[in-house]
Amino acid sequence: MEQLPDKGYIVVGNTYDSYLRHQICLLKTDSLGNTLWKRVYKDTVDKIAYCVRQTKDGGYIMTGELSTPYNKLLLMKTDSLGDTMWTKTYYGPQEGEGGQSVLQTEDEGYIIVGSTNSYDPGPGYDVWLVRTDSLGDTLWTRTYGGKQGCDYGYWIEKTYDGGYIIAAMNWSSAPHNIWLIKIDSLGDTLWTKLYGSEKSDYPSCVKQTSDSGYIIIGHAKASGYDNVWLIKTNSYGDTLWTKFFLPEGSGIWNAGGECVQETYDGGYIITGSLIDSGYVKLFLTKTDSSGNESWTKKLSGIGYWVLQAPDSGYTVTGTQHDLLLWHIYKSVGIEEQKNELTIPISLKIYPNPVTYEALITCKTKNNFEPQLKLYDLSGREIYKFKTIGNQIRWRIPEELSSGYYFLRLTAGTYKEVVKVTILK
Repeated sequence: MEQLPDKGYIVVGNTYDSYLRHQICLLKTDSLGNTLWKRVYKDTVDKIAYCVRQTKDGGYIMTGELSTPYNKLLLMKTDSLGDTMWTKTYYGPQEGEGGQSVLQTEDEGYIIVGSTNSYDPGPGYDVWLVRTDSLGDTLWTRTYGGKQGCDYGYWIEKTYDGGYIIAAMNWSSAPHNIWLIKIDSLGDTLWTKLYGSEKSDYPSCVKQTSDSGYIIIGHAKASGYDNVWLIKTNSYGDTLWTKFFLPEGSGIWNAGGECVQETYDGGYIITGSLIDSGYVKLFLTKTDSSGNESWTKKLSGIGYWVLQAPDSGYTVTGTQHDLLLWHIYKSVGIEEQKNELTIPISLKIYPNPVTYEALITCKTKNNFEPQLKLYDLSGREIYKFKTIGNQIRWRIPEELSSGYYFLRLTAGTYKEVVKVTILK
């Protein structure tokens, strides 16, 4: 989600076509969250988008992945009304690529961060950086990672010096760590930093702060459960402070941060999801400049992104069976909610990546008997859930190894598929 110069919002999500394939949906709203237009990009294969940004010509650029059936990194360019101008895919010999975050560059080209399994000398993944011209044609690529294990790129931001900062997860180290990679405008590494506890940790996004340092939000294992992890660094990635916390509330046993933004008062606003008394909820947490929790608001759903609005309130995007926009008014503490992208069934798993145990939420809007199965990347069924309820607490079977999987819920002619990462 981005707020636009007209004070409206652009939001990317995923829905289904009539053949039950995942398709990308782009939604434009006014400043009050009312839909101005919606575009669904139909294809004969599954397509998923994770990030959208407005471009200098008033259009939009999106990145994600396309499955044919193996994954390719996807880049889509639209005009200001969401009509497709061009689509590009990028992949290596193994066809195990995906894009997570994209930026437009000064020369009106694009830089995308994601992951690839085509160039790692061992059986794993590397962080993948793709640089293109204004038409999406490749100028150069870079990989970052160890010789063994899996390293994944999650987010990229431009920095004040004209280079970029990447938030990644480093599996090549043990245990798995949050990895900050500082590069120049040509993708050459200036420095890297690892941040980790004794358990598996991973980031969601990174932002440069007003003091030229960085703020990182992610997930960290503490006392056996996922906690929100907020890390503040200086301009060289050296840690100034860290905060591990579960947003306040009885019954909360798992939480993870998805997005952080610096606020007008020098503090931070965070959104993500938590498990509260067995239910998945979106949380919005405000902290001071030292990361101390000021207040938390919980809503039904899963939180993905948050922005501070010109009225000093906060706009949050997430899901609750539909794609939702909330606007939280700072002064009175009430929220407006807008619904879009209604689908007949929904499937959620939290946390994801899964290190030990996860909560799976299944919802259907018909009377068909649902089935839930886990598949590997080749499409082979490797696990079938015997009992299907609205919520399932799932402990990873010992025989499953670390890697990517697909969790599929079917009910009659409807299906929902979620990509799952298992970390052991």
